[in-house]
Amino acid sequence: MMDIFLYTDFRKYLYDFYEAEKKRNPHFSHRYIAQKVGFSSSGFFSKIIQGKTNISNELALRFADFLKLKKNEADYFGLLVLFNQAKSHADKKRWFEKIVAFSKSKVKIVEVSQYKFFEKWYYVAIRELM
Repeated sequence: MMDIFLYTDFRKYLYDFYEAEKKRNPHFSHRYIAQKVGFSSSGFFSKIIQGKTNISNELALRFADFLKLKKNEADYFGLLVLFNQAKSHADKKRWFEKIVAFSKSKVKIVEVSQYKFFEKWYYVAIRELM
């Protein structure tokens, strides 16, 4: 199972989950997900992954149940949904701060000096060459 705490986009997590399950079981399909999560159209899952449609908090909980996420993983998944679907910059910032504050989150905020170092790709390359 993939570590959800490595993700900041719930759509990418769902896509990676689907791809992993499809490799493991060729009969795994969008229709199966639709049946288990409880929406009528198998194409709805594709629209979610592509960002063409959003999901409600209730549907996020059903996805978390389907994915067999533990309580803390389900909470994190819910934060990802809220973050990715936020309409305003202020809302995005608020949800991102909650993601960062989440105890197992691998997302870290870098200091200004660290950001300046990683700002240009060649800074790292030159450092490694030295």
